[in-house]
Amino acid sequence: MKKLLYTLLALLLIGLLITYLILFTEWGNKIIASYIEKKINPNERYLSVKTFKLRFNSLDFKAQANDDSTIILKGDFSLLKQSVDLNYHIDIKNLHSFKEWIPYPLRGAIITSGNIKGHRKALVIQGVSNVAQSHTAYNALLDDFKLSHLSLNAKDANLEDLLYLFNHPTYANAKVSLQADFNSLKPLEGHLILTANNALINNALINQMFHLNLKDTLVFSLSHSSDFKKNKAISDTTLTSPLANFTALKSEYLFSVLKLNAPYTLEIPNLAKLYTNHPLKGSLTLKGAIEQSPKLLKVSGHSSLLDGTLDFTLLNKDLKARFSNISTLKALDLFHYPKFFQSIADANLDYDFIAKQGVLKANLKNARFLKNAFSDFLYSISQFDITKEIYNDANLISQINQQRLLSDLSLKSPKTQLKIHNGLLDLNTKQMDMLMDVEILKFIFKMKLQGNMHQPKFSLILNEKAIQQNLQQGLKEILKNDTLKKGLDHLFKDDKLKEKLEKGLKGLF
Repeated sequence: MKKLLYTLLALLLIGLLITYLILFTEWGNKIIASYIEKKINPNERYLSVKTFKLRFNSLDFKAQANDDSTIILKGDFSLLKQSVDLNYHIDIKNLHSFKEWIPYPLRGAIITSGNIKGHRKALVIQGVSNVAQSHTAYNALLDDFKLSHLSLNAKDANLEDLLYLFNHPTYANAKVSLQADFNSLKPLEGHLILTANNALINNALINQMFHLNLKDTLVFSLSHSSDFKKNKAISDTTLTSPLANFTALKSEYLFSVLKLNAPYTLEIPNLAKLYTNHPLKGSLTLKGAIEQSPKLLKVSGHSSLLDGTLDFTLLNKDLKARFSNISTLKALDLFHYPKFFQSIADANLDYDFIAKQGVLKANLKNARFLKNAFSDFLYSISQFDITKEIYNDANLISQINQQRLLSDLSLKSPKTQLKIHNGLLDLNTKQMDMLMDVEILKFIFKMKLQGNMHQPKFSLILNEKAIQQNLQQGLKEILKNDTLKKGLDHLFKDDKLKEKLEKGLKGLF
């Protein structure tokens, strides 16, 4: 019996000695350091342990990554009491390198330092950081080494750096405040509030993304809050500025597939302040949804516009828009174009924002010309008032290439017919060059429309065929008119002469 006890005691002493040699000696610490490296680097060697010194009541640890990122832990450590009081310093050169340990794909550099104090069931971490060049303080509570609470308060963070940190384009720059409380990091659960005042828009990026022409400084304020639960974020975002107000409530972001779904409202109270390639007037309100993922951008929207409606879908670079029952008179006014035409229009637009090419097809109802230089010119050559004509058979097709439009226009009424084929309108130079085929009361001629679109020049073109057709039509009208025939009877008393004249006129046809 004594022999057995001595054997067990010897084995216990040997075990304690081995434990001591492994845990608390330089030789053993090297074994532990090697084990840590293998656990951290299962596939490739990225993080190496430079220092690992564990004693009965202290710990000195330093690890370094291939990009010179460093992690340092140093202070009191009691293995028997399972308690620590350690100071730490972490300097990460690129967060993307730690993507295997961070649930969200971050990038950029970060430095943080602080203190870890407590025991296994209640471990408190308090620290500060310069994330996004801010003054940030945070507190974390761990229960059995699992995060039970994290609070963060960041002041004067650069919005530009925060957007970069979370893999978003640098839409703007500002000093922002951030408050966050989380109960878990994997999966991410908690709440976040972000505010920014007097932020400056990145004109170059916004112009490129939304095809605008912003030049002046544009200031805005931002308010954002997110609730994180079950690997997704439910967010409310409000952006206000002198130019526009944007609201996205109850938007949803799925971390697993990096997908955003956001219903939105965009209000532009004064379109004249919107720096587009063409000056606008009036106001606009859009309501719709944004869907975004790594390979997809889909924006849909609806608006009550120009006494009608607008519905559109932007899929990456391709825009499809439908205009229903819009007023062409108000559309001309919107773009500061001459108000020469009035109708109710249904139109479809297909447009490629990258190639800047597209097609516009429109059907016009209850259309008529308003009194202007065009109607006056037609009246001067035909004594016909075209403003009294109503066109319900009217169609327009425009091929859009950059700032140039090639259009086919067809207008038909009981008394008139107007056609344009490949009429050119250059929106950049405001110049037009169009040839119009005109038929009024069966009189046929061509018109040239050239020059500045706001004050075009009109010219009449009559070829030999058109002159003959018009002469024939005029003589037909004479022979149909009883009053004119009586005049001929009075003018020519000689029946034979009258008969020869009538035969001669009829012979033209």
